[in-house]
Amino acid sequence: MTFTGEAMADLIGRIEEVSSRGEKARLFVDLTDYAGWDLDVAKEKFQHMSTLWNGIGRVACVVDNLWMANWIGLVDAVTPMHIRAFTSDQADDARDLLLTGD
Repeated sequence: MTFTGEAMADLIGRIEEVSSRGEKARLFVDLTDYAGWDLDVAKEKFQHMSTLWNGIGRVACVVDNLWMANWIGLVDAVTPMHIRAFTSDQADDARDLLLTGD
C-alpha cells in the first residue's frame, strides 16, 4: 500500500477535528504492507506541521521490519507525541496503548 497526499490530507483533517475539541489524536498505524508514499504526502506534512506536531498524543505503529521499529524509536525521542512500534503479533497491545491511560 502506498500512502497518498489525499490520505494525508484526510488524516490531517481528522486530527484538526480532534484538536478543535481540546483533545489530542491517538493513531493506530498498520505499516505491515507499507510500500512508500508519494511526494504530495511530504507537501501535506510540511503545510500542516503544527497540526501534526501538536495535535497527536499517541501513535501505535504495527511493523514487521526492524529498521522501521528503530526509526520509530528515534521519532519518539524527538517529538512531543508518544510513538511506539509493535510487531504484527502485538497488534492488541498496540490498541491497548491507545485505549488506556492519559
